[in-house]
Amino acid sequence: MSIIFITNTDLNHRKGGWDGLGGKIYDLLHDRLENFTGIDQINPPVFKLDLIKYRLQKEFNFLRIFPAYSIRRLNVISDLLASHQQQTFEHILFHGSTPWSSYTPEVPYSTILDCCFSTYIKTYHNISHFNSDYLKRIINLDRSFLQKAHAVFFTSHWAMNQTCQDYQMTGDNFVYIGQGPSIDFIENNFSALKDQFLFIATDFTGKGGLIVFDGFKRFLISNPGYKLVLVGQKPPKEVLAHSDIEYLGYIDKSTKAGRDALFGLYAESKANILLTQKDISPLVIIESGYAGCPTIANPLSAIPELIDDGITGWLIAPTAEQLAQTLNHHVTQSPEQLHQMRSAVKLKMKTQYNWDRIAVTLIDALQTPLAE
Repeated sequence: MSIIFITNTDLNHRKGGWDGLGGKIYDLLHDRLENFTGIDQINPPVFKLDLIKYRLQKEFNFLRIFPAYSIRRLNVISDLLASHQQQTFEHILFHGSTPWSSYTPEVPYSTILDCCFSTYIKTYHNISHFNSDYLKRIINLDRSFLQKAHAVFFTSHWAMNQTCQDYQMTGDNFVYIGQGPSIDFIENNFSALKDQFLFIATDFTGKGGLIVFDGFKRFLISNPGYKLVLVGQKPPKEVLAHSDIEYLGYIDKSTKAGRDALFGLYAESKANILLTQKDISPLVIIESGYAGCPTIANPLSAIPELIDDGITGWLIAPTAEQLAQTLNHHVTQSPEQLHQMRSAVKLKMKTQYNWDRIAVTLIDALQTPLAE
């Protein structure tokens, strides 16, 4: 069966996250299927008038539109897709759903999601700020697109269940695949753990950076000598000024040097910390786990699927006090207990969140008729 993979991202320049997921799945299927090709960067600019309208609505506290999914832009995307269908393919695999929801394929199609549009808008935005009729139109398009798909592949059970609830769908064509690391880490030998914790975020505040900083300071009162290593967005001056904070800036994991640096941090840190406010299924938990680094996180969205509390990491309330208590408990474990947790998280990630298993699930579902 000939399959074409369609994405709005750049397959040659993957930034991680959603880009990395699509790129990795493209690689998996391209390596395993003979008649598989892809079209990327189907991503026309948002109309300037829609952007201006959105900004004015936001500034004057009016109910907003969602400019990325305006009727005009979705129709432009649909026309672009139609122009690419001059070649014959037996199946289309879409990366995401909402951007393509105005397009009606002439052949069977499937789609890969981290969540549906309804789940996305509720997770990352305050829906009370948006025009309800505008959102309803997008949601209806998205629902219809998923209903007609051969298979809808989800990276988490949580998002799959949310879609069933929000869209009132049975989920008969839903398939759980999970996800794996966006890059291949090459294991190095690290002699010992350091007295450090790790916090990685491209959105310092959104990932709970200020709570993490406060909790870490409380932990230091009874545990001096530890440091908190920060990677990603530059934190506020008060955080940088603290003597036990080490800020490394942004690490580009598309390079070998970046991958090695990240793996070293994961392997040498006592734990990775993530007290996020807006997330679906954070990839950093999986990638740190591949190096044996457990994560301390709040049980938001699909995070409880990624962490077995007390076994491969810790699930806690997103407060400074709770974090300080958990950090203290973590470092007072015996070396044997720490080793058990690090072994357990590595085993969980490599068995449950590996690309070989995902590839088998994808190919089987694409090639096998699902329940009518």
